[in-house]
Amino acid sequence: MPALAQTAEQQDAQRAAQSAEQDAQTAQQKASEAAAAAGVAAGAAATANQAFDDGGRGVAQTKTSADVAEQAADTAQAAAAQAGQAAVEAQAAAQDAQQAASTMQATTPAPATSPATALVTVTSSPGNSISSNYHIDFAAMDTNGDGNIVRAEVSASGNADLMREFHVVDANNNGRLTREELKGWLD
Repeated sequence: MPALAQTAEQQDAQRAAQSAEQDAQTAQQKASEAAAAAGVAAGAAATANQAFDDGGRGVAQTKTSADVAEQAADTAQAAAAQAGQAAVEAQAAAQDAQQAASTMQATTPAPATSPATALVTVTSSPGNSISSNYHIDFAAMDTNGDGNIVRAEVSASGNADLMREFHVVDANNNGRLTREELKGWLD
């Protein structure tokens, strides 16, 4: 039985929302990395300050080593400040991207209610596939690299559609999906 497809505007909005969500995730990851860098920089600043203090007391340090330690402390403090600012900016970007994704999803146009004025595209998809545009990154899902994907790997990937249709894709019912089985499902 043919299925009703989304309008081009709905598909564009959905792609934009997905892109914004991916941008948000990337920004959050960058914020975490920046925060970790700030922590390392703060530790380096503390070590440099301690070296400077030791140099100032004359504890087996020369004037030159005290100067080097002071410069290292200044550099580490500047790096910590930059990393902190980067973390703040990345967090703000993540929030902006999430808000944009929410807005895009909320503003997806509703289908027209009047059949006389609504433009509808009718397509048919093969029985074993939910969409002809569906994509699966086999290598990413095959976490143990054995050339097969088992239910646990599908579940861990968060791919609800493949998890739901696993039994359909597993043509030989051996509990493992091969590239060929996935290709048959996606084609």
